[in-house]
Amino acid sequence: MPQLKFILEGVQPPELKVKKLRAVTSSLKKQLGKISLTPKQEKALKVVLNTPDIALIIGPPGTSKTQVISAIQQRIAEEGNKVNASLQHQVLLTSYQHDAVDNVVSKSGVFGLPAIRVGGKVGDSKQQQVTSIDSWIKKVTNKLAPSIESEITNSKEYQLVEQVTSAIFQIKTSIKPNDIFEQLKMLQHLLQQLAFDFGIKVSHQQDKNIEGLLECFSVISSFSLSKPFKTQLLLAIRALRTQEVSFLDDGQQRLDKLITLLKEHEDTTLYATNLEALDCSKISYKQLENFKEELLEAIQDTYILPNQRWINETEAKRLNRLLEELELSMVSTPRLGQLYFRKKYLDSLLNEKNQVKNSLSEYSAVLGATCQQAAGAPMAGIKSVEHSSKIHFDSVIVDEAARANPLDFRAIALKKA
Repeated sequence: MPQLKFILEGVQPPELKVKKLRAVTSSLKKQLGKISLTPKQEKALKVVLNTPDIALIIGPPGTSKTQVISAIQQRIAEEGNKVNASLQHQVLLTSYQHDAVDNVVSKSGVFGLPAIRVGGKVGDSKQQQVTSIDSWIKKVTNKLAPSIESEITNSKEYQLVEQVTSAIFQIKTSIKPNDIFEQLKMLQHLLQQLAFDFGIKVSHQQDKNIEGLLECFSVISSFSLSKPFKTQLLLAIRALRTQEVSFLDDGQQRLDKLITLLKEHEDTTLYATNLEALDCSKISYKQLENFKEELLEAIQDTYILPNQRWINETEAKRLNRLLEELELSMVSTPRLGQLYFRKKYLDSLLNEKNQVKNSLSEYSAVLGATCQQAAGAPMAGIKSVEHSSKIHFDSVIVDEAARANPLDFRAIALKKA
């Protein structure tokens, strides 16, 4: 407020001829949405924007003064943005009492970021700041979530990428080799589907890394069978008769049962075919015994060295790089890229609230505090200054100014002097 000194001393302030600012712009209309300002509200806004020092807006309750305050913030930020001015923490919303500040803060904010409440009632200041941010997060997530979920539902390729992310998480966190092997096979299949169907690819080196991991963990067993089926098959193999006397008893029935079981899984159908090829009239019991030993060896879990039981640090880093490559390939597509970043933004709002709170406190243009607390220690902390005497704002908006102490105005005004 460069001319306030002259006003307080009763001296006619010097006049500067500057270009008049418009009250309503296309950007403001977009921010207001379906709401439009009345002619009197537009006039008040124009006066505020073109007054170098103090503008006073008078209106009885119900005349949407809070709406005008919101419009003032938007236009101040818009004009500052035109000249690349720093907008960080440069607008103060204040009033003489906490409830009035809370009310105006809840309806304020610019460029999609909310106003941040600083200070509060005794013992409740931190909670008031958190509440204002939580309300903003809830409002934004409720608006974004339905449209993002709808787009994901209709995007097969995005669903595949999410499945890849889930598979890699399972691979990195599992301590069961067989589970890792199954997830690696799933990962390989998903990557092939993304490449062939949608052109979303990773490098050849990443494909080789997956092949190497599959080879490492495939020594677990020659078959990839569920535990119940493996148990059932193991019993049938051990029950197979390989001696002439015992085979003549119920050997053929047991052989038929084993062949039927082997046909139920694609990994074991070849064994079923080979057993069926045996000549039952001139059966070779030695050959039958060899089949039995081969099946028992194939179905058993092979001993794995301790460092092969889970993904090590180097392998985990390679999987992380695979995800990075996949994300880069995906975001190069405009539609998928936009969906990816919007979903990431939504996830951050829902799952990283402390980081969101810190970021909002750091970058928000509008701060709210009572007249007394506008120059207090919490405000000095937010503004990152050593002492409250160094706190200043480019613009100060006072709600219910008639009820405040005039000395409070002087304290606020001097912050920029």
